[in-house]
Amino acid sequence: MPFIPDNIIEDIKAKSDIIDVIQTYFPLKRAGTSFKALCPFHNEKTPSFTVSPSRQMYYCFGCGKGGDVVKFIMEKENVDYITAIKILADRAGINIPEKSYLKAQSHTKDQKERLFKLHQDVLSLYHKNLVERKNLKVFEYAKKRGITDEIIEKFELGASSDSWDEALKFLSMKEYSQNEMLEAGIILRNHENGKIYDRFRNRLIFPIKDEIGRTVGFSARSIDNNEKEAKYVNSPETPIFKKGKLLYALHLAKESIRKKDFSIICEGQLDVIAMHCAGITNAVAPQGTSFTNEQAALLKRYSNKVYICFDGDEAGKKAIFRAIEILLSLDMETYVIVLPPDDDPDSILKNEGPEKLKEIIDSRLFFFDFLMNEVFPKDKTLSPFEKKEASLNVTELIAKINNPVLRNSFISTLAIKMNTPESLILDELRKKQNHSTQKEQNNNPLSSSLESQMRKAEEILLELCLFHGTFCRKLAEDLPEDMISSTPVGRAIETAVSMTLNGEWERVVPVLSEKLNESNDPILGKILVSESNFNEESAKKAYEDCIMVIKNFHISREISTLMHKITLEKDEDEKIKLSQKVFELKKQKNLINKTMKKEV
Repeated sequence: MPFIPDNIIEDIKAKSDIIDVIQTYFPLKRAGTSFKALCPFHNEKTPSFTVSPSRQMYYCFGCGKGGDVVKFIMEKENVDYITAIKILADRAGINIPEKSYLKAQSHTKDQKERLFKLHQDVLSLYHKNLVERKNLKVFEYAKKRGITDEIIEKFELGASSDSWDEALKFLSMKEYSQNEMLEAGIILRNHENGKIYDRFRNRLIFPIKDEIGRTVGFSARSIDNNEKEAKYVNSPETPIFKKGKLLYALHLAKESIRKKDFSIICEGQLDVIAMHCAGITNAVAPQGTSFTNEQAALLKRYSNKVYICFDGDEAGKKAIFRAIEILLSLDMETYVIVLPPDDDPDSILKNEGPEKLKEIIDSRLFFFDFLMNEVFPKDKTLSPFEKKEASLNVTELIAKINNPVLRNSFISTLAIKMNTPESLILDELRKKQNHSTQKEQNNNPLSSSLESQMRKAEEILLELCLFHGTFCRKLAEDLPEDMISSTPVGRAIETAVSMTLNGEWERVVPVLSEKLNESNDPILGKILVSESNFNEESAKKAYEDCIMVIKNFHISREISTLMHKITLEKDEDEKIKLSQKVFELKKQKNLINKTMKKEV
């Protein structure tokens, strides 16, 4: 397959101004800060084809087509991506080296080997810093966290100094180009002034290695309690670093996983390190992302048995359910380690010692028992309706199991627990699957107007995120991740926030334009092509209003759910507890309604 290096593609795009390119096909007329024309992709009488020079995007408000300059050439000339790039290269007078274009496989292999070497070289700098430079603040932090010399050596931990160009100078002396350092994500470029600077500064460095122990990226933890900076900054995805396909410390844990015949999935690096320090050397963790199918398949190569060890809070439980679903789909034998509230492996090791940690692991629950405990709590009597709903939730997870013998076995066990014929459970599951969309609409506890307000609020928040990176950072603090929807706009907000915390706000629009090229979502297209009408004061007010609208949406949904539970609850004490929760939520809702604008 033809191949063009990323740095050449970026150069081609940079020299292909979208206004100049489109005007070679038909004229554009200025309309404020944008340009307009009759759409070339559908018949219309009033111009709805809009081009943004500042964001280098086009979008038609009539037919919904939109994207960047490459997408325009693909649509207009009816060609593939590579051909569109070649057309733009010829127009810009940029030569694409034949060996780069025709010898993709060998070039890619050489490029990857170069990236592996670059990461290993910069790791030597970071590791030496932590071992030898005792005056660094990172060294003091590591000792306070109980990170011993043995841990530092085993996990090859490092430290970045409080310098803007330490890694840049070090790698330049090793004769790496700035393009190579930029591709690896070790340095960043400020697109406003063109200055180059280190991504990782004054942080504890965790090298991320692949399955065979090659360094492919870094995760860097802040040592200060500075609310304005991200707690963790991670390497961006590169040809050798795909975070959804990596597991932290797998290169150290894989032999132990084989020997013990099970793996332990923890939430983060420090939890894995705590496990290994306690002699539990078969522990790994997802790398900066939720647990994925690819990571599960990776573990399955070493053992078919997995223990899940996530936090016991609500977010942790949601992550456990998601992990169970993934593991069951691969027919993996799954257990859950139930941690004490407000504890994690690191705190347990420090406060109670390795034996306590091993004791908790030995007390793991089979996934089915964990689910039963969660949906049929021993301290609560469920109504018949609640039992039915709980059993369906469990059945939906069991349905993920591919092996029919295993699947039917668990359904039989559930039927015994419910004192219900298996056929009824299976019938109910089929009904729920066949009518899930309709059921969701019928049971929606929120009015359409409230939901539409929430959707509009997300659209404005995305516009604000593109207006200034400050709003991305504030969002990370002010709005829990689970309050953002899974719509294209919601996912775009998550991308903007994540990239900003990773020091890449300037690249948000190009990345989202690539997503638009793939999805062609009309709302996302409108936001990307529209120029912002906000000034600093109006943007701040709009942000506050949007946050309140979204919180109001979720509080209203929770109130509706609790009210439904109250109508089914038989126990008077439990009814009182639920009513008190509703009362507190309504107080919050009233406070929000008093302070927020009537219209967003």
